[in-house]
Amino acid sequence: MATVDALHLLTGAVHTLAGVAPVPGLAAAFTVFHFICSCVRTIRVRQKQLAVLSNVIAQLLSTLQQEFEANRLVPISCVQPLHNLHQLLNDIHKFVQAEKDRSFFKAILLHTAASQVSVIDMFYHRIATATSSFQISSALNIQHMLHDNEQARLADVSALAERFEILEKNHDELRCQQQEYCCYYGVN
Repeated sequence: MATVDALHLLTGAVHTLAGVAPVPGLAAAFTVFHFICSCVRTIRVRQKQLAVLSNVIAQLLSTLQQEFEANRLVPISCVQPLHNLHQLLNDIHKFVQAEKDRSFFKAILLHTAASQVSVIDMFYHRIATATSSFQISSALNIQHMLHDNEQARLADVSALAERFEILEKNHDELRCQQQEYCCYYGVN
């Protein structure tokens, strides 16, 4: 099931940064990352795709942490890229918070909406831009991340189809029980 898979991915993302004391320039980014993960944990629609996105964020933050610790990057020379990274993470957090707050049925209706898919694709584009601005694109494979995102999207679609089948079966059973009740008690 996609939910178990998604939670496993999410746990992996969190463990990537577990016990890491972020360098000063990344402290806020680490905090927002944890907010994102806590939202994704409770989302029922599109969860695997957002878990993969969280995993990508963890890889990005881990790579940046290593670069700062090795003094290949210096916070003072990365003010604008750090600002852009914080804005990106805040935007992702707002998106997953909205997904979390959305009712299950409204989330289902929006699941296949092109606008929702394009928002996530735009996040990947912005992550690619961030890796370039920090000059760490060789350390992260964006094409692989995009492939993982597409696989996660397809898994979420499959999981949603399974949920629809279960809902339809439950609806049919309720209808049958309602008819039996009406026949037994003579209610129309």
